[in-house]
Amino acid sequence: MDVKCLGFSVTVDNSAVGLNELFSFFENEGCIIDDEHLNQRRFYIDSVHNNNYYTGLVVTVKDQKKFCRLSDKNGNITIKVENLKGSEKLLEFNFFIVDKITGLGLYQHYHQSCSLNVFGQYLKKYHKILRNTKSESEISILEHKKGRSLNEAQRAKIRSKYRAKLTFAPLVRQEKLEEILNEFKKIKSFEFEYQYLTNDIRKATPLSKYVKRKREKLTFVSGSGVNVLANAISSFVDSEEAKSGRVFVEDYDGETFPLKIYNMPDCFGVEDFDALATKLNGLEVDRFHEHKYIKELISIIESEDYEHIFGMEIEE
Repeated sequence: MDVKCLGFSVTVDNSAVGLNELFSFFENEGCIIDDEHLNQRRFYIDSVHNNNYYTGLVVTVKDQKKFCRLSDKNGNITIKVENLKGSEKLLEFNFFIVDKITGLGLYQHYHQSCSLNVFGQYLKKYHKILRNTKSESEISILEHKKGRSLNEAQRAKIRSKYRAKLTFAPLVRQEKLEEILNEFKKIKSFEFEYQYLTNDIRKATPLSKYVKRKREKLTFVSGSGVNVLANAISSFVDSEEAKSGRVFVEDYDGETFPLKIYNMPDCFGVEDFDALATKLNGLEVDRFHEHKYIKELISIIESEDYEHIFGMEIEE
């Protein structure tokens, strides 16, 4: 089984509840345990031991005491059922790192472990919890100081300070763009930066003699077919006129978010599961940030091969 490193981006549009506040919130809790789903998930975050990256580990604890293995005795293959002992649990693991400045990151994933999109949903969930916690705390402190309850307008004003949208998106390989875009309900707009400025582009650009690079934003009319737009955008990206870009899409839950497009591989590294599991034998989860596997993820994100992706400045 392959273990893959997948790219993603995470941004927040309000510094009052930014990424640093979110990951510090995780870290201050020591370990956040989420029991809402069938399997328990534990989130370990470190934001202080590396100046450039937030590092993290998602541990999924499986609620089962038995497991099966194949037994082969002289060609007679049978299924053997074995029990875990005492407090032992089966688990899955996913490491990740996030650049503190750009919000770009790597997520380690293998089949049946916590998916990249599910990980993003957890970040959104706890970001919302953090926003609510901060706003209600400020309301409580003010009410205590004043010795009376705030009215609804005053509460609404405080809560508005902590309104923020966390946007989580996988990095999309341009060769798979059309296939991925067709999975969404709507394609709303397309932003891109030109690979280079031709004479025709410069002629159509105000103040062109001062322009070093140029970005465009195309907003599509309501009712434009997803399949038509997906094909047109993909064809334009394939023409190599665009250096990078974002397509704003709407899913079937009504949520809008950007898909970031890059000239990149399907994943940023592949490793055999057994080889990785051997490396992790004896890992103390509370000290995961010290493990050499985190250093391996950092070496990928800082490699010259991917400097055009992870080294770029994110502009919102």
